[in-house]
Amino acid sequence: MSSSASSTRRLVLASLLMSGAALFWALNYQVASIALAEMTPVSLTFWRWLIACGPLFVLAWVIERPDWRIVARRLPQLVLLSGLGLLGYNLLLYWALHFTTPIGAVVINAANPALIVLLAVVLTGQSVSRRGVLGIVVSLAGVLLVLSQGSPMTLVRDGVNTGQLFMLGAITVWSLYTIWGRVDGVGPITSTAVQSAIAVIALSPWAVSGHAPLPTSQAGVLGLLLIAALPSVGSYVLWNTATSMVSSAAAAVHLNLITVFVVIIGVFRGQPLSLADLIGATLIIVGVVMTSLAAAPPKHLR
Repeated sequence: MSSSASSTRRLVLASLLMSGAALFWALNYQVASIALAEMTPVSLTFWRWLIACGPLFVLAWVIERPDWRIVARRLPQLVLLSGLGLLGYNLLLYWALHFTTPIGAVVINAANPALIVLLAVVLTGQSVSRRGVLGIVVSLAGVLLVLSQGSPMTLVRDGVNTGQLFMLGAITVWSLYTIWGRVDGVGPITSTAVQSAIAVIALSPWAVSGHAPLPTSQAGVLGLLLIAALPSVGSYVLWNTATSMVSSAAAAVHLNLITVFVVIIGVFRGQPLSLADLIGATLIIVGVVMTSLAAAPPKHLR
């Protein structure tokens, strides 16, 4: 098989993995709003990672057979990543959902790909091709079309509320998590497993002091289990695996698929699908493909 064909297969696989992660995170937006009716952001974050921790370590052992000596040497980086991606992002997202709707949160999340690319250029000197930049622009145009339903001025009139400010913090820490997410010598599943254990240890004082209540209703319990299984285990394993294969710029644009999947979930829940939704979803997917297949030249913008 030629190097070009192998590279294309690698990009396609990474794109599929990141698309799956985006789908599970879209579920997190909807389901978390149900669980948060009975739980605090701290308790939801603690219990989701406590439940997910065991399965993650089993998967890591079966699939990656980690060298724990290397893991121990990478512990400072893993602590940083856990604080950014597993604690920081989720706590800020859940606090945001106390003040705004999932759609309000998604509006800010749409800026995440551009922020990742900007920070990657500033912090690592990573370059991005013109096609990659165009892909991001096309995807953002699709997100704006979906959220505004064809009238962008509605977004301007809404202003920025407390929930959206929390989301600005969330996408900032997630951008750093994506850029610094590669851990040399440690597999992506092992990395996620260790980060989950660190998150549980960090939040244990709140749990021991009684500040991490479990949900009592059937809907709350099912919501917690779903979040632990898909957005926690599924999304992070898929995302960390994919970001070990492609650049931060190629990974970034896939976050816009969260908006597409929120729309699809809404259809299954009986919400109407407008022409703006269909056109916007198409633009986002086109942008994802353009960025995924764009080869970035070294050191400069082509």
